[in-house]
Amino acid sequence: MTQATDSAANALLRLANGYQISQALYVAAELKVADLVSDTPVSAEDIAPRAGAHRGSLYRLLRTLSTVGVFRETDDRRFVATPMSDLHRTDHPRSLRARPALLGRPYSWQNWGDLLHCVRTGQDAHHHLHGTDAWTFRADKPEETAAANAMFAALSRNVIPAILAAYDFARFQKIVDEGGGNETLLTNILGATPRATGMINLRTAKALGLTVPSSLRAQADRVVE
Repeated sequence: MTQATDSAANALLRLANGYQISQALYVAAELKVADLVSDTPVSAEDIAPRAGAHRGSLYRLLRTLSTVGVFRETDDRRFVATPMSDLHRTDHPRSLRARPALLGRPYSWQNWGDLLHCVRTGQDAHHHLHGTDAWTFRADKPEETAAANAMFAALSRNVIPAILAAYDFARFQKIVDEGGGNETLLTNILGATPRATGMINLRTAKALGLTVPSSLRAQADRVVE
């Protein structure tokens, strides 16, 4: 094979195996592994008890994620943090841990496994597998709703600086949020535009199974029940 073909083959294989990394990120998120790895090298044996994991299996998980730069393995089979693993921590101000933590949840994993059916029929996976849409599915499942809200908030935190820099919200006196999860975006917009007031549509929030924190409700000058 030519060098170009070799390069294309390697790239295609990486894409085909991408689901393995997605699941590894999910497991690391569930076990909060990144919280246990810092700039000081640690072994899988060191952190397995705190992660609630099997030592050998945790080592293989860490090594797998090291191949894509999430952690870095040292010569003595220990691991240190990287910029990516820092974003996988629960205490990072721009943590993205909630994203893989949601995408790897069983129902989400099953949905992507149903993609062939979706492409063949045009039916979405959630209705095919669970008989309803994602919002209704999560409505009576507090744990799933919390995981989804955490993911929405994590994504919002990472795009809010760009949104505030690109758009002039100060020209508006009132800003309406139609049930946006835990209202991370609206909170930051109001914080950057102190003369504006907020309006929260709880009808939409309730219909989507979302919970609006009382602290934000207090900031809004009108709440539609």
